[in-house]
Amino acid sequence: MKQPFVRPVLATAVLCLFAACSGKAPDTSTVSQSLSLPPEAGAASTDASNPGAANDTAAASGAAGAVAAPASSTPIPSATDDIWKALDKQGYALQKAVDGASWKDAQAAADAIRDLTAALPAHASNLSSGQQNQLQQQVTLIATYAGKLDAAAQAGNANDARDNYKRLNDTLGGIVRFP
Repeated sequence: MKQPFVRPVLATAVLCLFAACSGKAPDTSTVSQSLSLPPEAGAASTDASNPGAANDTAAASGAAGAVAAPASSTPIPSATDDIWKALDKQGYALQKAVDGASWKDAQAAADAIRDLTAALPAHASNLSSGQQNQLQQQVTLIATYAGKLDAAAQAGNANDARDNYKRLNDTLGGIVRFP
């Protein structure tokens, strides 16, 4: 029995692995549309304030934990310092949401953290190639944990959501801050 979304997900996973090994971010500029997911996986979020949340959540959680490149709904500051400030703000919001079991807020904050960290490699030109590779790996992990946190929160699985929050937060805390 063929699964229609396995090949695109596998291709995305291979692309991300290649990018992590080469130290370059994958070129997502040629992606024209999101992967189509089965109906039960596509019903991720109906947050009226964030119309792209359903697509972001479904794409980020993906099949077999693969990381897709969802469209960003988070405003990304142009200055590196402002990205760090926004990450601090969203990190606090995520902690507050997880502590209060406010899962919609946790999803929004995790998605914002994913989007903001994805912008960091473009600002890391002064880092060594080894540090850039490590940063890219951390960005990929954060996207994975944000997707898993979204999926757990959507399913109402508080334990998994908290576990993935801890993983996301630990990875975020491990990123070396650079100017």
